[in-house]
Amino acid sequence: MSGQYQPALITAEKIADTGLIVSFACDAGRRLASSKPEERWDECPAVSSDFDTAWTFITGRVEKLISRLAVQEVMSRERAALAKKEMEYWLAEAEEWKQLRESPDPFAERRITPTEGYPGSNYQ
Repeated sequence: MSGQYQPALITAEKIADTGLIVSFACDAGRRLASSKPEERWDECPAVSSDFDTAWTFITGRVEKLISRLAVQEVMSRERAALAKKEMEYWLAEAEEWKQLRESPDPFAERRITPTEGYPGSNYQ
């Protein structure tokens, strides 16, 4: 049987990095990785009963899943681009405040103490 597919039981370790569990009338994914999102395709006809119908069902669902994932990818990239612009704006703001804080006092040379009085003032 070399080179042929051999089914194997799933384990928590095998699905630890899984982003989505798709199950066919099986609770193993939910039991092994309860924190993972799961799609249940329980209404899929049994492959052993009607291969062609099951094939059509599964490939249709896979195509829809891929489309949804593509939409999520685009949305995530758009959000990341917006977040990057916002981050750049706020970093520029912070830099301006830093430069203002670190700049020499422009009024230091003209500052007069109350005991010196103000030029042109009657208060001396």
